[in-house]
Amino acid sequence: MKDDANGGGKRLRVYEIKAPDADVRHALGQAVAYVAALKFVLTQEGGTVEQWWRLIGFRAKPRRMPSFEAFALVADTTRNRRDVEATIDRLSLSTKAGITPDAMYYHRTPSGRLEIRAR
Repeated sequence: MKDDANGGGKRLRVYEIKAPDADVRHALGQAVAYVAALKFVLTQEGGTVEQWWRLIGFRAKPRRMPSFEAFALVADTTRNRRDVEATIDRLSLSTKAGITPDAMYYHRTPSGRLEIRAR
């Protein structure tokens, strides 16, 4: 995320990363919960809000609030795609919190290189 001379960045993105053999049905929900907590802390008035912004790399609270995104990063399998896509559909319809849910998928190539794929 870029501070953009304290004018605000474009987005804050939180990833929930799961091991290749992990159950991913709740991965995106966990990422949304983390982002909701972060958004709550960063949008408070007064108090320690400036310290929270500095903690994540800003010089001060930005003038423009960035968008908030929650990502699941999971192994690229048919089952994981089905489970995560169903969660994205459900959360996209039900969330009014201003948090965008999304996912990325990873796999190892035959040479052992890790590749990440967007939806």
